[in-house]
Amino acid sequence: MNDEPTDCETFQKYDLRFNIEEGFKDDKLGAFQLESSKIKNTEALTRL
Repeated sequence: MNDEPTDCETFQKYDLRFNIEEGFKDDKLGAFQLESSKIKNTEALTRL
């Protein structure tokens, strides 16, 4: 932790990190449940 002000680049990095982590969460546990779906065909996956 420091006392320096947060710049736009820092916010952009955290935004990217947040989106990536949420994407992993959705893939594993969320709406798609990809791991339990046992989809092996990439065409079927793109139709989701």
